[in-house]
Amino acid sequence: PKPGPSSAATGRITIDGDRIARVPRDLLAHNSALLRPLVFGDLRDADLIDRLSRVDPTLGGLVDSSERSGWVAGIGYQTVRGGTDMPVLRGIPHVIPGAIRPFSVTLADPINVKSIHRTRNPEIYDGPRVVLARGIEADQRIRAAFLRSPASFSESVFAIRAPDGCEDAAQAICAFLNSRIARYLR
Repeated sequence: PKPGPSSAATGRITIDGDRIARVPRDLLAHNSALLRPLVFGDLRDADLIDRLSRVDPTLGGLVDSSERSGWVAGIGYQTVRGGTDMPVLRGIPHVIPGAIRPFSVTLADPINVKSIHRTRNPEIYDGPRVVLARGIEADQRIRAAFLRSPASFSESVFAIRAPDGCEDAAQAICAFLNSRIARYLR
């Protein structure tokens, strides 16, 4: 049973008619893992989850396999005393890590710190990229947003920078990360 409108209204566990999934008995006998996707959807959803799981179930695998084609992924800079100056970060807006929401991000004024430790690959601060808040919200959502313009961000943000001509693919990754399927596969 999944909580539905009737459960909320009555305070009891109820199963609404539209929440009943009919599954052939022999299908469950051969695939006990089928029950988990059926809690969230129907047989079509379970088939999609199965196909996605067989291709490459992790975003890390996607990034690792595509780095040779110009994709860059990593976390932002760290600030400490005695670090190095990174001029590329001056004059560009700064991503506020706590303000990354699905499909949106709040930008602040440029940082004025000159001492930066672990500057990371400067390419992640420029060009089309997906930025993710490190960590998952209480409701198990991943928070990802797409940014076209240059922006700086600290180690509290993970970014996936797309190579030139792959902006649509970066937007698709952002949409996927904010989807229920990504939350399920997490």
